[in-house]
Amino acid sequence: MISTTFFLLPIFSVDADSQRRPNHKSANVLSRNTENINQNDNPTELLRTLNDKKIRRLHPERLLEAISKLGTMKYVQAAEPLAKLLDFEKTSESKQQPGMARTVGGGPVLPSQHYPAIEALISIGTPALKELVKVIENEESGSIKSDNAIYTIHQISRDNVTAGIECLSQAKDHAFLDGIRRKRLERAILKLNQK
Repeated sequence: MISTTFFLLPIFSVDADSQRRPNHKSANVLSRNTENINQNDNPTELLRTLNDKKIRRLHPERLLEAISKLGTMKYVQAAEPLAKLLDFEKTSESKQQPGMARTVGGGPVLPSQHYPAIEALISIGTPALKELVKVIENEESGSIKSDNAIYTIHQISRDNVTAGIECLSQAKDHAFLDGIRRKRLERAILKLNQK
């Protein structure tokens, strides 16, 4: 068995008297860089980025980074703000019908490649279903958000489509007094049954 030992050595500087002493300035720079990395990956800060409308407008690349990191972390608390971003596009250079795959140069381009919140919500998985159902209930049928929510539910429950349909059916049963919400949920169930 080979054993490896690592030693942490201080950073030294040499002064005019040729004495070695720790260089605290260099050590501080290193610790500050580490703090920046950790701060950027802080879920609370990433959630603030998702909720900042100014960032969405002025710095979409920062929003994309936050969406991606929260999805990679599978951060369940991000499901609600991510669901609100189902209409946020990676680029506006090419439009597509929401919830539908399209082809470019013979290869399919899926909605999750065009709308980054979809991929993050798929990564979060089943805990995101509740927020996706809310989007379907509250957004107009056929809207980008609604169709992308249906697509995302389908992707999350693709191994067990009945689980996605069951989730929508339960919400539909609770929406018995609200005809509009009920119809939106029925439409979503029909679309899931067709896929």
